[in-house]
Amino acid sequence: MINISESGMLSLLPRFVKHLVSHSRRHLRRVYPKGLRVTSGNQNPLVQWQSGSQIVCLNWQRYDKGMQLNEALFVGTPGWVLKPAHMRGSPQERPKRVKLLGHVYGVSASMWLNIRVTRVLYQRDCP
Repeated sequence: MINISESGMLSLLPRFVKHLVSHSRRHLRRVYPKGLRVTSGNQNPLVQWQSGSQIVCLNWQRYDKGMQLNEALFVGTPGWVLKPAHMRGSPQERPKRVKLLGHVYGVSASMWLNIRVTRVLYQRDCP
């Protein structure tokens, strides 16, 4: 996962938007608010989502335009929305899929465990 500040992302836009979209096809990117947001205001998440960022951190203290856009996109969903096809790349660009196996230890019988994979892991050189 790539972590970048709002200021850092805005310095790359709009000049490098094609590179950012291409990069986001294979890497997760999280954009966090700039440190000078002392009034708990939010950035415009649309700018970040349109450049391919998967996670845009918002301050929940204010129900401003940023939070309203976030709610409009994600309300009634399991917490994620599929990217548009032009941001996902073509099937020819995608490397072979690898099955991810794991074990869960220390979970009591009374605990309900819900695991959802939101991103498929890929490996370039599969046998």
